[in-house]
Amino acid sequence: MPEQSGVVISGRSYTIAAEVDIESADAEGVLYAHGDIAGGHSLYVKNHRLH
Repeated sequence: MPEQSGVVISGRSYTIAAEVDIESADAEGVLYAHGDIAGGHSLYVKNHRLH
């Protein structure tokens, strides 16, 4: 999805929340990502921890 199609979040306060049911002990991966080549952020699980 092009960045222009996404929600404008710059200069605003916001919260990202995720309710996740992890059924496998070795599960990991990206839950949410937003950004482009200039920068961004992501919410992901790696090594049994939320980052």
